[in-house]
Amino acid sequence: MRVVAAGMLVLLLGGGCQSDHDALTGRDPGGAGGGASGAGHDGGNAGTDEVARGSAGMAGTTGTVDPPEPAGPRVLTLLHAVVDGGRVWFCFSPVDDGEVGPALGSPLPASGLDYGEIFSTGSLTGLDLVSDSFQPWVIEGDLSELEGLDCRQALDQAASYARAWPPTAEGGAGGVSGDTASSAGAAGIAGMAGAAGAGVELYPPPPLQALPLPVIPAGTLSGERSYLLAARGCMGGGTLHSAEWQEGLCGAGYSPTSPTLAPVLVMLSRVSEADALGVQVVHATSDSRPLEIRSVGPASSQSLARDVAPDAIKPRTADLDHSASEYGDPVADAVLEVLESGTVRHSQTWGSAWMGSDLAALSDGHTLAVVVIGPSLGFLPGSWHHGSNLTIFETTRTVP
Repeated sequence: MRVVAAGMLVLLLGGGCQSDHDALTGRDPGGAGGGASGAGHDGGNAGTDEVARGSAGMAGTTGTVDPPEPAGPRVLTLLHAVVDGGRVWFCFSPVDDGEVGPALGSPLPASGLDYGEIFSTGSLTGLDLVSDSFQPWVIEGDLSELEGLDCRQALDQAASYARAWPPTAEGGAGGVSGDTASSAGAAGIAGMAGAAGAGVELYPPPPLQALPLPVIPAGTLSGERSYLLAARGCMGGGTLHSAEWQEGLCGAGYSPTSPTLAPVLVMLSRVSEADALGVQVVHATSDSRPLEIRSVGPASSQSLARDVAPDAIKPRTADLDHSASEYGDPVADAVLEVLESGTVRHSQTWGSAWMGSDLAALSDGHTLAVVVIGPSLGFLPGSWHHGSNLTIFETTRTVP
């Protein structure tokens, strides 16, 4: 989705990229200074039982004994939860002694991700998922802009656009081009976003833009587990129709030149039982408040999780206390209700949120991640932004 005129685990940020990407890092997301979980939220959740634990960079608590997780292939699932993002790709740069190197490989996946879509991989080109530190990049834009480009070339192309953005507009504050666009135009862009009736031309983000996420330290993905990396918040880059709702949509502190892009990185559970449908819930929205989610069928109502904190997963080990029929019969037709302070803010069927190819997986013997994405709960899609949504996938998904 393009802006048109008319919402984790604590990660450490490495050093700046030593290539021609200063124009990109000049708009670092709010979480890029350290604890990424604070970007657009009131603060991180390290130390709460909602946050997964067990690897470097992951926080949690002790006190409960969970069923042993089955060893399996190490899988990293990437999720597009960017509120103002059109098609999105991920790239990764190695980090050595705090220095971020050129991005390696090709943008993932090749065709990009639409809002709410996922892509799973067991490896990253030129990187060891266990022993290397690396910095993820989120690239957003038109597929045609990436044709034939590898990650390094794509970031260079995005940097070129960033230096020349915003486009020149006669009489418009912030109508600056060239190397001064990112800095000198900032005040003008913010002013245009809130200048209702000022007669200033609004403009979209560049055809291709990229922003870094905080560095994932070596050892974070050391377990033979399944991991989810979601990019949430907003990337900005273009003026908005109205500044009135932008923080509710994108998170606290957002403006077109102050993006709130941030990661949600959690370890997924793959425990299962033949007579239960395993469930975990992930809060990957711009909303800073905890949420509850329940499944409602014609004759039943069953809670999946309560008090799920922002950027967190709950429970830490999949809930195996309920059979599929307790969530709905059939599950695909049951309605998932997302609540905040007891009020339903979003509802959607299991089937409409399912990312798999076979609804048969919505049954006993399987374990699912239910991910709440989007702006603050309750916002519907708009001309420049996505609305609240759910993404469901199987935590035991494998890669070729």
